[in-house]
Amino acid sequence: MDAPEEILDKNQYDIITKLKFLSKMQVGDKINVDELKLERNGFILGMKRRLWTIDNRQNGERFVRGVIEGGLEEMKRLTQKSGGKREEVIGRGLLIEMRGALKGVRTLKGTYSEDTYYCCGIDTYIELIEACMLEYDNEELTVGEK
Repeated sequence: MDAPEEILDKNQYDIITKLKFLSKMQVGDKINVDELKLERNGFILGMKRRLWTIDNRQNGERFVRGVIEGGLEEMKRLTQKSGGKREEVIGRGLLIEMRGALKGVRTLKGTYSEDTYYCCGIDTYIELIEACMLEYDNEELTVGEK
């Protein structure tokens, strides 16, 4: 049996793990980028994010974009690589994790519902990513889900 590092390289492992992390997001969660954890929105968190950790939605958005775009790059790399069953299984798993991550990202609209422009930006970004994903999979994605 192959060791885990022989199946997934470090970058693949990191991307897939972060995609799984994003899929766990729920309405009201904010991403603590430095500690890679989800925190529930509230008064104490608001004060902490403003005064101590200086964490904001732009940091979270940068993190989300980096993870999602890393997933797309990895899918592209896997399809260009002449591989066998292993690459096919990793690719299918990556698509599943991308869909889950997009559902998690969609919850940001509930967290930041007071910011209409930000929510429209989330919708646009998700639509663009789903269009890119169609290149790798003709299965119906999460377009239009709330």
